[in-house]
Amino acid sequence: MPTPLITKEDVYAQPEAIAQLATRLCELPDLDALPPERPWLFVGEGSSFNAVAWMLPLLRNAHPHRRVILRYPWAFLKELEQWPSDSGITPYVIAISQSGRTASLIHAMDEARKKWKDFDGHLITNADDSSLNKDNWSPLTTFFLQVGNEAGIAATKTFTTTALAVLMLGDRESAAILAKMLPTQLPEFVESLRVQSAWSIALNQCVTQCEHPLVLIGHDNVMTILGEAHLKLTETLSRPVLTYHHEGFKHGPKSVLHRDRSVWPQLIYSVPKNDIDAKAFYADAMIHLQHIQLDQATQLNHLWIRPVDAPPIPDALKAKGHFVELVLNKPLPEDWALLTVVQHLALDLVERMNLQTDGLTKFVSTPIV
Repeated sequence: MPTPLITKEDVYAQPEAIAQLATRLCELPDLDALPPERPWLFVGEGSSFNAVAWMLPLLRNAHPHRRVILRYPWAFLKELEQWPSDSGITPYVIAISQSGRTASLIHAMDEARKKWKDFDGHLITNADDSSLNKDNWSPLTTFFLQVGNEAGIAATKTFTTTALAVLMLGDRESAAILAKMLPTQLPEFVESLRVQSAWSIALNQCVTQCEHPLVLIGHDNVMTILGEAHLKLTETLSRPVLTYHHEGFKHGPKSVLHRDRSVWPQLIYSVPKNDIDAKAFYADAMIHLQHIQLDQATQLNHLWIRPVDAPPIPDALKAKGHFVELVLNKPLPEDWALLTVVQHLALDLVERMNLQTDGLTKFVSTPIV
């Protein structure tokens, strides 16, 4: 039986998974108790890497004098080679693998064991205990997310709970606030999203232009989530997805929005909440779209995701092509709101277009009973 690309059960299970994890966060160590000269070194790839990158600014802000490092396994091996053998200091290593079987990560930990002998740290995983028996993760202590099967290829509830567990390691206060708030606010946010007529219009645009690339354009607060959105949408929709900071997109829009193109991308803008940032965002968007002529506008679809308390979108931007606006009218943090929109967009498009897996595989852990 083919593995689904993304499942409604996984996506809708996130509030419950977060609430379950919140009762167990005390099982994680408080890394602030470590000597200040010991770095925290996170290692992961794919969604695991993105989950840490998402929380990294919060960890660094909470510990401005602590060295907090994030590496892919291959980059960790380079770091390992250059680490002074006589320093007497090893980092506290936090390996992230939702499956517990990421081959490159296991290899990196094996090499660390050879180099450092007595290093310590944690493995954060959704695998069950038995699946780790054949892979010697020692001397890492294992923290199991215990959120049940991730049935689809795209990580959803494992991604959000991994991020929350990472945050708990270094910023217990922020993690506790999120763990209390999200189980209630996420369902309310989704309900408010789906009742908007703009939601169906946006889906119809994506379906009718299913072979067109998607271009996601964001701002400082959501750029890490755009990286995960890129991964989620390419995994589920099998179509080109590009991500840009709004300032970066100014420097190459003609190549993407060339007037002679027969296929234009669908643009998805994520508007900042802050008034000053939003105005700068709109000014850059005007530069993006300034060359779009009226006779070309029918080829351009652009979806705007705007917090309800952000400044309204200027009429000059609305006049460029087929304009659709989703208003986020529930008080969810910008990054969590955008992630939720992307997950549900992927879910609805996969169902609407009846997309099937094409040889992709993903390890699915057995739930802990």
